[in-house]
Amino acid sequence: MIDHRIIHACETPAFIIDLRMLRSNTDSIKRFATSAGCKTLYSMKALTLRDTLTMAAGQLDGFSTSSLSEARLARETGGNDVEVSHVSPLVRETEVREIGSLCDTVIFNSLSQLNRFSDQLGKSSRIGIRINPRQSFAADEKSDPCRHESKLGVPLETFAWESHRFDRISGLHFHTNRHSHNAHELIATIELIENHLSDQLGRFEWLNVGGGYMFDDAQSNDAASEKLRQLSDRYDLEIIIEPGSALVATAGCFVSTVQDITQNNNRTIALLDMTVNHWPELFEYQLTPTVEDTVADGHEYLLAGCSCVPGDVFGVHAFANRLSLGDRMVFSDAGAYSIAKAHTFNGIDLPTIYVVDESGELERVKQFTYEEFISRCGIESTRQI
Repeated sequence: MIDHRIIHACETPAFIIDLRMLRSNTDSIKRFATSAGCKTLYSMKALTLRDTLTMAAGQLDGFSTSSLSEARLARETGGNDVEVSHVSPLVRETEVREIGSLCDTVIFNSLSQLNRFSDQLGKSSRIGIRINPRQSFAADEKSDPCRHESKLGVPLETFAWESHRFDRISGLHFHTNRHSHNAHELIATIELIENHLSDQLGRFEWLNVGGGYMFDDAQSNDAASEKLRQLSDRYDLEIIIEPGSALVATAGCFVSTVQDITQNNNRTIALLDMTVNHWPELFEYQLTPTVEDTVADGHEYLLAGCSCVPGDVFGVHAFANRLSLGDRMVFSDAGAYSIAKAHTFNGIDLPTIYVVDESGELERVKQFTYEEFISRCGIESTRQI
């Protein structure tokens, strides 16, 4: 929890990354990786802020990217000292050669893409294929990589039948979950893959088990780390994990200010100066965020955002005291897939981005401007500054 001095020192709406929590999460991931004997690649799509990438480059083995821009940024951030892997549902023909020049590993999503583009990669790039175990754990189908008729990966049964045809493949990738604290689901997936591919796993050099698991000290990781180590020893495989949310989720928060209080149908509504457009996954998955300083039984308010979207709400929350204009709301556990997906509907600026450094001091690192908004519209400002 960020202290009240910082909460009231920032301009709202604000997005704050606490480097102390980021370091703690990184240390948890490293402890898991050491126990499991695996490599760690930060999944950049969770959050691509400067300080996040710098810490990942310095503490983990490298980056997992999903676009050419991410691959460029990963290499610019880490130089040649980090490993860069690329996995995406689609690799464009116009980009495949540059991706190959930037990335140590390129993982294709389909057999057709593998057949079309593998010869265009330089010999320095390892080639992999994403498989889909078709084993669902994510609660919401929209976030389930193994959903019915999923576009993600080659169905496990198909790959098991075809695998002998692809001599250039050096490893496999899978990703089956989202924001899970249940490491036993990872164990179940590994056992399923072993059942189908036990005869073939020994011919590969590496296995990337993806992300979606928190890998934090609060969960029981011993069984999962032991399973990964056994898998590595049994088939002589390099095991790779791709934490994203596990690194940044708890390190980020939003701070917003109550700007208006209204009534409708006996419900008291507090209007905030932020919007779910700053945190699109709330709307996408109909999630209710965690708000600090709430109580089980108190004065209830519907916290609502400032955009024109009728469903721009953050849920009903209770507080010990009545809210007043100017009160600050802190939304915790907001580091992953929030500001990374945020957009400017209604022309509402993105939150100002702050970092709390490891000495506890607040630094403003980015404030978004009108000029940036209109630039996206293809308009050049004539405003005199």
